[in-house]
Amino acid sequence: MPPKKASTLLEESQEIQKEIKRLQIEGSEVRFHCIDDRTLVELVKKEGKGKNDVLGFLVWDIDQPDNPQRRNILDSYLRSTDGVIVYPPKRAERFLDDMVIPKVKDVEEIGNKIKDFDNNKLDKQIDDFLKKWFVLPEEYILVLRLFIKFSWVQEQSDLKTYLSIWGDRGTGKTRIGTYLGWLCRFPYFNKSGATPAVLARTLDLVRGVAIIDESDMYLGNTEETASFMRIMKGNESTSTYDVVDENRKKKLPMRFFVGFPKVILSAKPIKDDHLSSRCLILELKPVKVPEEMRMDTTIEFRKERMRDAQKIVDELLIFRLSTFFNRNLKKIILSGIEPRYSDIANPLFKLINNAEEHKMFYEFVIRNIKTDLEQRADTHEGQLLTCIKRLFAAGPTELFKDGSPKVYVSEIVSEIKSVYFADVNERDAEKVINNRKIGWALKNLGIKTKKVGSSGKFIDPQSFDLLESLYRRFGIYEEEPEEILTKNEQGSIMEEENKKNE
Repeated sequence: MPPKKASTLLEESQEIQKEIKRLQIEGSEVRFHCIDDRTLVELVKKEGKGKNDVLGFLVWDIDQPDNPQRRNILDSYLRSTDGVIVYPPKRAERFLDDMVIPKVKDVEEIGNKIKDFDNNKLDKQIDDFLKKWFVLPEEYILVLRLFIKFSWVQEQSDLKTYLSIWGDRGTGKTRIGTYLGWLCRFPYFNKSGATPAVLARTLDLVRGVAIIDESDMYLGNTEETASFMRIMKGNESTSTYDVVDENRKKKLPMRFFVGFPKVILSAKPIKDDHLSSRCLILELKPVKVPEEMRMDTTIEFRKERMRDAQKIVDELLIFRLSTFFNRNLKKIILSGIEPRYSDIANPLFKLINNAEEHKMFYEFVIRNIKTDLEQRADTHEGQLLTCIKRLFAAGPTELFKDGSPKVYVSEIVSEIKSVYFADVNERDAEKVINNRKIGWALKNLGIKTKKVGSSGKFIDPQSFDLLESLYRRFGIYEEEPEEILTKNEQGSIMEEENKKNE
């Protein structure tokens, strides 16, 4: 077959561009999957001619279980009720090589699997897969399994759970991220330093799980990382990020949804307390790996592991189809947990059916709160508040008229330098810690300062109550965190089934 002429290729390209422009004019988006009220449209693989896998859509209608027209595997585009046009991606798209997509033969096979679905069997499959290649605490295996299953039903929860997986070099962060990427639904694995605009667009397109490797460079609280952090902190289903399209004449912003589950892989703990409090924290430590668990560097080893993951993903699709429209979800009441942490843990709690695992996960969450508080105390804000508390406790020589202590900004600067910058050259320390920078840091925390005469700024007594609240928020206690957190000894968790006739 002779090659096409350049003019023919140009005409075909122009036709494609016309179609894209038409879609943009209609206000439609191009996505891989969608949900229409009581219908799931799932991207799946099926056998094509020559036994090659081709991508198509499984249309699953819960209200019409016996209607074959609504339970098909389609390979053309679909239009959802909200006007979204959904296209199956081309198999040649590069990012699909790292994505394990459910494989089905026919719709009847799916129906039979749903009837015979065994949730405990799926749990064991996931646990065995993880334990075969990772030396991790039992509660970590449980958390990873719950997160994987949550990714397949995440649309049921308004709040999205995050994982913060951190540890030194060689502790297996990237490998865990890779295997999570194979088992989670529609993962986006990034370790190349995507810009905020690219990250926002991709999350909105894939609408799955964002796995961000080598993320230490993004996690600082600077002007350069502010946009990235806004995306990372969006953990609600309505969280959006606006990007201005510079190519348009009017430069109208384009809005992308970014509120999806995320896995943050880093060499150090997250220093931003707003982001860390949205995470379940898994600290990885060096362990001696048995010979039989050593990873092989060959391509065939990777392909074999992906084949193992394929079997689990096929079952996860059945789990999704069999549970997604279940409105009688368990109501979980957590005692002794700050509401913010409870909201993050709750979506995973609802996936547990075993009393022993309930207890294990609850105890993990309690330890997670303690870990988060310890990490917060290590942040710049935590160090600042620690020094302020020390100065107040030391009994300042200068007092207000009512006898309350007066602490100056200059004293805070000196205290920080003596505690945290004792081994740093004075000139270098002054670049990082000075009256102006500390003044801004206090302002960002909401702490007010006043200045009377030429003696310098001091902390306004109106902020004393706020300081007490900040001490608790950043885990700066006089007693141990275990004494602060209360725990219900009788099982910790009160579980109530929704009663049908109530």
